[in-house]
Amino acid sequence: DTVLTASHARDIAELTDRNQELSDLNAELSDKLGELSEKGAELSEVKERLEKALWEEERRALVEETVAKEMAQRASTLETTLDEANGRGRELEVAVEGLREKLDEQVSLS
Repeated sequence: DTVLTASHARDIAELTDRNQELSDLNAELSDKLGELSEKGAELSEVKERLEKALWEEERRALVEETVAKEMAQRASTLETTLDEANGRGRELEVAVEGLREKLDEQVSLS
């Protein structure tokens, strides 16, 4: 009986030690899980900020593209208007020259 009791006591002591080791490991794992949870929350915030920055950059690029197209359209319209004005200017120059010639004729006839 005494041998069995001593053997049982050793087994119980060994199991108690193992149980304490497992408890310590469980506490470490729990701490690591808490750290991972915090890191996960930080990563979620970073991801959210990056997505927002990407969305803003895409929006900015779209606005820039739209502005560039609008400016190109306006430049084209201005170029067309300038060409039309130059054409009218030449027509006026011809008309003025014709009036000068008529005026010169009338002056020379009088």
